[in-house]
Amino acid sequence: MRYLSKNWNLKKEDGAEYIYWGLDYLDWDKSKDLIITEGETDLLTWVEVGMDANANLLSVPNGAINEKDVNITDKIAFALDPFVIENVYNKAERVFLATDDDGPGHRLREELSAIIGKDKCFIIKYKGRKDINEGRVS
Repeated sequence: MRYLSKNWNLKKEDGAEYIYWGLDYLDWDKSKDLIITEGETDLLTWVEVGMDANANLLSVPNGAINEKDVNITDKIAFALDPFVIENVYNKAERVFLATDDDGPGHRLREELSAIIGKDKCFIIKYKGRKDINEGRVS
C-alpha cells in the first residue's frame, strides 16, 4: 500500500514543521474530492475500505485540537500553510471532514471548515460510532 511507505510514526526533529500526512499522494486527476481525517489510523482505515480509489485522503499531523484550548496557532499552522491553501484547498471541489464525533473532533472540523470554506466542506457522521475505526465486519 502506498500510504504505508512512509515512516509516519517516527519522532520528529525539534523545530520541524508539522504537515498533513498524505500530501505526497494527492492526485487531482483521479478525483476533486478530498477526505481529511483526524489521524493516520483513520486514514489507513479509509484506504482499507477502498476510498483512496475515489477520493484524495489526508490526515492532520497531530490529531484533534482540545476544545478548551485558547491559543491554537501552532496546532493549526499546518492547515494555514500557503502551499496547502493553493495546492490542496483551492484544487478540491468538495472536502469531507472525517473527524471523531467528540469535542476535539468537532473543534477540529470547525477550525478546518473556517479555513477551507464552509461552502466546500461536508461532515461525515458515523451513525452512533465515534469514528471510522468503530465499524463492524459482518
